[in-house]
Amino acid sequence: MSNIRQIKNILYQLKKDWGVAMDLRNQSSVVDRRTGMTQKSYDSISVRRGILLPVKLVPSFVYDLSFIAANKNFTYGGLFGAGSRVVIVDGSDVPSTFTVKEDTQLIIAKGVYVVKNVETLVEKLGFLLTVTTLTNLEKSDEF
Repeated sequence: MSNIRQIKNILYQLKKDWGVAMDLRNQSSVVDRRTGMTQKSYDSISVRRGILLPVKLVPSFVYDLSFIAANKNFTYGGLFGAGSRVVIVDGSDVPSTFTVKEDTQLIIAKGVYVVKNVETLVEKLGFLLTVTTLTNLEKSDEF
């Protein structure tokens, strides 16, 4: 039992040092087969103090399909910066009705991150999320 208390103390101290306000949002969509219209619904929660660790920037490059398929000289492609970071959310801040999963969106200061990996801490004391975003992505006013 002392390990659980130690984990709670560590989460509390990290929330004090690195805590920021954030929102977690799951998107679900239903397609009407008769009309083809898609209705999106969002399930979101607000976390008062989530633990936001520093970002790791990695430049990435994507080749166009024609370059790969035809083995020609370079035709089209894109160079972009992907930012990856680790976020820890205290388990007491997430209600039991909300499921943290891959493709959950994380909104921090109008910046949108996508959850790529979820690890649950012992006895659901917290969630260790690996999130990514593009560095040149514009801030969203929608949230």
